[in-house]
Amino acid sequence: MAAKKVGDIEHPKSGISVSFYLDGTKFTCTCLERAFSAPDANTLKAQVLDHIEHWMVLEWHPVIFVEYADSDGWGGSKKTGLWLDFKRVFLSRSPAGKVLSCPWEVEEAHRKAVCGPVFNAKELTLASLPLGAPLMASKGQVWIDYSEDRWRSLERIKEGIGKLSEMISTLISTSKGNAVLEQSNVMLRLLSGNVENQTHEDAIIQIPNDGQPQGADS
Repeated sequence: MAAKKVGDIEHPKSGISVSFYLDGTKFTCTCLERAFSAPDANTLKAQVLDHIEHWMVLEWHPVIFVEYADSDGWGGSKKTGLWLDFKRVFLSRSPAGKVLSCPWEVEEAHRKAVCGPVFNAKELTLASLPLGAPLMASKGQVWIDYSEDRWRSLERIKEGIGKLSEMISTLISTSKGNAVLEQSNVMLRLLSGNVENQTHEDAIIQIPNDGQPQGADS
C-alpha cells in the first residue's frame, strides 16, 4: 500500500517546507537528504524542525534603520519639521532567501532562536548583506550598514536637533531672543565642536555686514 500524504512541516525562518506521509503505522518524510520516521505526526515534526535548526547557519550583519523628516512638510503644506530616529539591529538571510532580524542586545549564540522575518521591507528582498550603500526603504526611511562612528554621529546629530529646538525657543519666547530676530542676518550654530556645553546665548550669533560672526552679546 502506497504511503499517503498527510501534510507539510513548515520552518518559517529557513523557508523550508517538507511533505510528510503515513506509511502503514508510521509517519515518514525526507528532509535535507535525511529520512525521518515517528509513531505520530507531532514527534516527526519535532525531529524535522530540530534538524533544520541545527543545519541552518546564519551570518549576522549589523545595520542601522534611520527615520528622518523630509523637507516637504506635511500634507503638502509649507510647514517643515526636523526630527531623527534610528535603531540598530542584526540582519541575516536564510538559506531560502528570507531576511531575518534580531534585536541588537541579543548575543550571537541566541540570535537564531529569537530572530524573526522582517515585515514590510520589500527593499531588503534582493539586497546583499552587508548592504555596501544606503538602501532607501521609503520616503524618510533608510537602511545603512552599522559602524560605531556612524552610530555616534547619529546620536550627536539627534542631540544637536534637540539643542536647535531649545535655541528656537529662546529666539521666539525671550526678549533677548526677539532682539536677535531684529537683526538682518541670524545664524544658529548647530553642530559646533562642543555642543554639550554650549549655552543658548552662545549658540545664537549675528552676522554683521563684514561677514565676521560675533556673539549675541557683542
